[in-house]
Amino acid sequence: MSMDYSSYLQTEHWDDTRLQALRRAEHRCQLCGHAGVTLHVHHNNYDHLWNEGPGDLVVLCDRCHAWHHQAKALHDAHAGMVCPHCGTELMVMMSAVEVEHD
Repeated sequence: MSMDYSSYLQTEHWDDTRLQALRRAEHRCQLCGHAGVTLHVHHNNYDHLWNEGPGDLVVLCDRCHAWHHQAKALHDAHAGMVCPHCGTELMVMMSAVEVEHD
């Protein structure tokens, strides 16, 4: 089925898929564990639209969702860059960051 992404997010299929992801995550952010806040079901990739598996989606609170996009932009901006001293490729280790909430 061919439709743009924003239209896809308005479908009953996405509503069901999103609810399944929230239930799997027990309605908590999968990075920081925060509950009782606005949660986003974020696509890790767009390879399986209409047939997303658990690994294609992650549930994130507002802060972790924003952080994820900032870290991805930083990673993308530095992709392929190497240390001028040792030649090692510079990487952003997103999973190593601890997120704190107020």
